[in-house]
Amino acid sequence: MFERAQQHDFYPDPSSAIGAPVSVFLSQYPFLPIGTAKNGCPVNYFMAGQINPEGILSVTTAPKLEGFFWWSFMHKMKSEMKAAVKKDPDFVRMEGINILDLKGLSSSAINSDTMSVVKLSSKIADFFPETLHCMLILNAPAFFSFSWGLIKKLIDPRTAARIQVFSNEEKGRQALRGLIGTDEIPRDYGGGNISIAQAFAQQAADPSLIRQETELVHVKKGRTTKSHDSWKLRAEETMTISSYTRSCSAAAVTVLVNGKAVQSPVQVACSISKDENDPSSQSPQPQPNQVCLAQKVKGPGTVTVEVKDLDNAPREFSSSSHSRGYFLIVGNVKKETMAEV
Repeated sequence: MFERAQQHDFYPDPSSAIGAPVSVFLSQYPFLPIGTAKNGCPVNYFMAGQINPEGILSVTTAPKLEGFFWWSFMHKMKSEMKAAVKKDPDFVRMEGINILDLKGLSSSAINSDTMSVVKLSSKIADFFPETLHCMLILNAPAFFSFSWGLIKKLIDPRTAARIQVFSNEEKGRQALRGLIGTDEIPRDYGGGNISIAQAFAQQAADPSLIRQETELVHVKKGRTTKSHDSWKLRAEETMTISSYTRSCSAAAVTVLVNGKAVQSPVQVACSISKDENDPSSQSPQPQPNQVCLAQKVKGPGTVTVEVKDLDNAPREFSSSSHSRGYFLIVGNVKKETMAEV
């Protein structure tokens, strides 16, 4: 594993590693750097309660995720340490603090896909056991005690010893304040630093991106459904809408503004190919696929999507072991340029 990653220089470009914009991936796997602790350690927040396994695998594959985790340790962490030293020349710990927030986590989210991601992340983290100063797990639901017992077996004992779990929200925040000054804590946790949403926007590679809207839409076999969310597009804003999916059954997706279609439905489905990142891949398999649905839709207006399942999965991929009906819809919002007016 290490030698393979080394051949790729530990994947310096995370978007290339996962095969999709890193901001789209982070919308389903929100892991964000915000501030530093009292001891100078950089702090990362993982909103695990918002993790969406089907959304993640609509964007990338488990073998490609390996590249993202190597980048996180070998490149992202290195830049965070350099920033910490620049902020405090006396900082010598070369450790980080992780805040894992389980608020909103459902038991259904802890499935085989989730555990495969946890296993992969833990496997790579084992190469760096001394880089974790500590981890706080906040807002742990009652059912997590059983899951934690399973997860604890997958991680290095030295790492496990540095983890504290809090089910009581206020006690968790007290522990947070004990480690991190108020000015460095995100606004979401009662601090004076930037919010989680602002930190997410900073991770987008495109500085012209104002915000990114996402929704994972599920449509049943032979049915039609509409997005639950309505995205408000302001005057002088444009939105480019894309779909990410690994669904073996195609769907016809229509973008609507104020209830009216902006163009004809676009057919989207997975691609069928071998995964070059998976040495065990022997034959073509369903792979995540991105399709642009509409470009530079102008505001003001309310954007929604309609998804119609075409029930046309190839026979060899029609079993329940293959994903179908999940479509991650992403809307990138930018300011309308003078040339577009």
